[in-house]
Amino acid sequence: MVELERAEPKAAAGLNAADWFYYGEWQQPLLSAAFWVHWFDDELVAEMGLRNLDGNFVMLGGHSLPSKNDFGVLRSRALAACRSSDAAFYATLESVSQRVFSEALSFGRKLDNWQSFDSLALFEEFLRVEKRVMTPWFVSCVFSDVLGEELAEQSLALGFNPGEIVARIPRKETLVLKQYREALEIKEKIARLGLTPELREEIAAHVREFEWLGTHHLWGEPFSLEKFFGELPKLARSEPSKEQLPAQLDFLARAAGDAGILREYAAEVFNVAAFKARPLMTRAASQLGLSYDELLFLTPSEVTAFLRAQAKPEAALLEARKRFGVCVFVRDGAEIVVNDEKKLCELNALLLPRFETAPGELKGRGACPGRARGAVKIFLVPEGFEKMREGDVLVSPMTTPDFVPVMKRACAIVTDNGGLLSHAAIVSRELGIPCVVGTRQATRVLRDGDVVEVNGETGAVRKVEPPKSRGSN
Repeated sequence: MVELERAEPKAAAGLNAADWFYYGEWQQPLLSAAFWVHWFDDELVAEMGLRNLDGNFVMLGGHSLPSKNDFGVLRSRALAACRSSDAAFYATLESVSQRVFSEALSFGRKLDNWQSFDSLALFEEFLRVEKRVMTPWFVSCVFSDVLGEELAEQSLALGFNPGEIVARIPRKETLVLKQYREALEIKEKIARLGLTPELREEIAAHVREFEWLGTHHLWGEPFSLEKFFGELPKLARSEPSKEQLPAQLDFLARAAGDAGILREYAAEVFNVAAFKARPLMTRAASQLGLSYDELLFLTPSEVTAFLRAQAKPEAALLEARKRFGVCVFVRDGAEIVVNDEKKLCELNALLLPRFETAPGELKGRGACPGRARGAVKIFLVPEGFEKMREGDVLVSPMTTPDFVPVMKRACAIVTDNGGLLSHAAIVSRELGIPCVVGTRQATRVLRDGDVVEVNGETGAVRKVEPPKSRGSN
């Protein structure tokens, strides 16, 4: 999480470069990105014991920029609570977050019978529920990254390998890991009993329960029977480390681990409710004369406004957003959406960091030990997964729950962003494959087909061969 050099100018569209912290790239449609801009919930923030936050956030074409004030406040609070072993602070964060998650999952169950409710009122309730999930999601994102870096630095200072320390943290099961465990249990039953009618029913129920898997940020394809049986051969049982955490790192490691799990669970809960709301959103799109995919080019507040006015967005507006992208932020309580090409170019120059071309070796943080060699497959967004072959190296700005099926085919994982407690790190340890996170520019330097060696201990990613035929990212 290093501030990189930015280009001129110093200000554009009323935004000053000095006010924003570049957090990373998470490609997603506008409807999803706007939730991040509205992450701040006064009530929840106060309950968590957090103060002096302004709640400002910019989303620019998939790039996330919280205010420097908020990132600094959250960083300081996370570290201060760890250094004073303030267990009560982290217990409160967990309690408030779990209550919000429970509300969202309960709402998801309500959506199973959505046609018996007023559609507009239910859509507005969906927006409210998902916005509340954003508060613990963003807080846990910052906490897990900050504490993960602190854990890595302290581990090295004490002579420990950071990846090995993280592997010793007691596991807590997320929804994705629950699916993996239950699928593995089904695989073992099939090996003992064969594919009986009873097991076929159990598999069908399993797929229905986890149908949301494979979706994230309101897009992606749902889990299916075909995907279940396609992934079954790769499933293997892994045993958690039985080594104890060093006493000097125990509190920090557990706090960092809990923050990482909280982050993953927040993403999963958001996805469950969003997937359950797809029929509702599809109806809303139809009322506006749009497809579901076109609806994703509007912000949640725009959708509500158009529905209430019984008006349709201009085709030219959606076309401009498809061609040039969007910047969205809040100023004086009003949501600002920038989709003018010239202004977006100015904002890109203002807010996005410059990356220098790296030599043959990239350096990041080793998140899961081991070494692997394979052909690079780059995914900037969760689509085109069919190009991923067994034994390829998955390279992405970051991974999210919708990447899990393709992660299971990888021999190694490399990301631009994230730390020891990121989604890629957690899932790679469950799968037992090497992982390097935080390279900052792997997706910019590497190309599809490059053969690389990934060292999950040292955090090195070394290019061995150029691609035989250059593919598109």
